[in-house]
Amino acid sequence: MKCKDVEIKIDRINFLFTYFEGHEFDGDEQLKSHIAKYLTVLISGMYEDMIKKIINQLIFNEMFLETTPKFFKNFVSDKVDRSFRNPDQGNTKGFLNSFNKEWTKTLNQIIDSECWDALDSIVRQKNLIAHGNDSTITFDDIKKYYGNSIGIIKELDRLILE
Repeated sequence: MKCKDVEIKIDRINFLFTYFEGHEFDGDEQLKSHIAKYLTVLISGMYEDMIKKIINQLIFNEMFLETTPKFFKNFVSDKVDRSFRNPDQGNTKGFLNSFNKEWTKTLNQIIDSECWDALDSIVRQKNLIAHGNDSTITFDDIKKYYGNSIGIIKELDRLILE
C-alpha cells in the first residue's frame, strides 16, 4: 500500500475480525449481531476515510504540483473531506469522476460486480443501523462483504498513488 494510513486501517479491521472470531460468545446471538453491526458501521466509515486519505495523499504529495500554493491544496483537501460521504458504488465513482474519469474507467475494468455489490451492501446496512432501522446483518455477512470489497480500496491506492 502506498498510503500508510490506509494500511493501518486495513490492519485494524483485519485484527478485529481475527479477535472476534477467536472468542466464544456462548451462543449469544444478540451479542454477535451487535458485533456485526459495529463492524459494519466501522468499515463503512473507514472506507470513506480511506478514500479521502488516498486523495489527500495525492494532493499533498511533494512531487505533485510543487508550484501549487499550500492554501489551494488545503482548500481542495477541505472540499474532499466535506463532500464525500457514504462510499457506495455510485458515490465513489461520482467522487472519482470529479477528479479523473480514467480512474473510474479503469476501476470498471478491474473490479467485478460482486465487489461493488459488497460495498453497496456495507453502506446500505450502515445506513439502516445508523438511522435506527432493522438490520439483519450477521458476522458472516460483514466478513464476506469486507473480503469482497477491500480490493476496491487496494486498487484505488494503487491506481491513484502510483
